[in-house]
Amino acid sequence: MHAVAVLTPPSGASPRNLVAEWHAVVDELPSHFALFVIRRDIAGVSGAEPQIVGAVRSGGARIVIDVGDASKWREFRNTVKLGIDHIIGGYDHLMFLLALLLPAPLAARAGRWATVCDWRSSVRRIVSVVTAFTIGHSLTLIGATIGGWSLPVQPVEIAISVSVLISAAHAVRPIFPGYEAVVAGIFGLIHGLAFATLIAGLDLGGTAAPLALLGFSLGIELVQLAIVLIGMPTLLLLAPYPSYRQIRIGLAVVGMAAAVAWLLERAFGIGSVFVALLENTIIAVAIAVVIMSFLIVANQLFWRQFSRLGSAT
Repeated sequence: MHAVAVLTPPSGASPRNLVAEWHAVVDELPSHFALFVIRRDIAGVSGAEPQIVGAVRSGGARIVIDVGDASKWREFRNTVKLGIDHIIGGYDHLMFLLALLLPAPLAARAGRWATVCDWRSSVRRIVSVVTAFTIGHSLTLIGATIGGWSLPVQPVEIAISVSVLISAAHAVRPIFPGYEAVVAGIFGLIHGLAFATLIAGLDLGGTAAPLALLGFSLGIELVQLAIVLIGMPTLLLLAPYPSYRQIRIGLAVVGMAAAVAWLLERAFGIGSVFVALLENTIIAVAIAVVIMSFLIVANQLFWRQFSRLGSAT
């Protein structure tokens, strides 16, 4: 049996401070107890995490619940953390962005990635891709949260899998060279609907939604900024070397395999074990990329400093 009760506090009373009495089952079964759990309290200390506030049992069916005053600062801070956690755990969003960034330092020629662009052009392309993706998902996130736009979850998740597949294939062979920012913006609209699903699940009131939206968006952008700051030096430094081709294609193949697995799971409900395996692979690859980024940058700085010392002597 499943029952849902909606309790409305008296006029002027705070919903954050209440006394509850629970006699169901506990009066008949002395060994039974019932837990009171706050599913989420975005404006409170627990944020989006469940919080156990107490239990009732036979002879003690009365419980006082007081979670303190709501705080706009805590609400903002908790939604920033929620945005960070969501994008870090959203492997499909990260893989889509990574796949579009992989060919950013390169120019297409005769249907292949061949020429290495100068660093100014590469930085400009990376910034344009990330900015377009940000604008795209922000538009639908705002529209879905404040304007009430909505689509069924499954088609959105399937479309996100397709976006990863297309962007990963583009990293192997140019499909839309020069239009990466446009594609990032278009698919960003779809990714924004997935972000909005989480915000909608918070059941925020109309006045709280804009602040939660701002915090959630900021959390997403902080992670994207960190990815660019860590990954961009690696891309720019590795692109001129022949080994970058193998790295680019290897990462793109991982992305395509993950996209196909997500597509099968979301469309037909199959392949969940393979999805888990690939997501663990993505985590390992991400850690390796971060370590490699720091090593490459440190190596370049070391040799530049060494060269200057040699020239000075």
